[in-house]
Amino acid sequence: MSKAHTCCCYCIAILITLLIALAVLFAVMKPKQPIVTARPVGVESVDFNLSSSPPTLNVTMDIIISIKNRNYASFSYDNTTTSIHYKEDLIAEAPMEAGLIRARSTSDVSTSVVVIAYKLLSDPVFYADVVFTGALRLTSTSSLHGRVDVLGVLKRRATVHTDCDISVYVWNETSVSDCRSVVMF
Repeated sequence: MSKAHTCCCYCIAILITLLIALAVLFAVMKPKQPIVTARPVGVESVDFNLSSSPPTLNVTMDIIISIKNRNYASFSYDNTTTSIHYKEDLIAEAPMEAGLIRARSTSDVSTSVVVIAYKLLSDPVFYADVVFTGALRLTSTSSLHGRVDVLGVLKRRATVHTDCDISVYVWNETSVSDCRSVVMF
């Protein structure tokens, strides 16, 4: 065998090995959607008075948003705001400070939400929801804009969109949530 032929064989073997390693790497590192849950730490206070003129409602909720990163890449995100809606009306905003979610770990982000009462009180269905069912059905949306960092080598911009359905039970001051999230590159 000539030297050129041997060199060519080595190059082909190295190329095939690199392609196989790259295929395995992308199969293992395929982006997975994060698991997001919003856990109420508690309803800090509920002040609801139908007998005052005008009626008053102020709800302050402390929540922890847990983000489980199932990927082999860390995600650093910028400051953002979570919007909370009752039907179609924006009733609250919760600030979220910039942070880092390490690869294959869970990060807890805590925030406090104060509901904008007059928007709820102007909705005619609101009173029926509170008086008859004792529950407020809310939705929240947030977008975390940031950067994915794979092993310090590959850095890429990404956005995580999260939507949650939240039920606040006014009379016993508790709440539950169901969240869905999607990563977009």
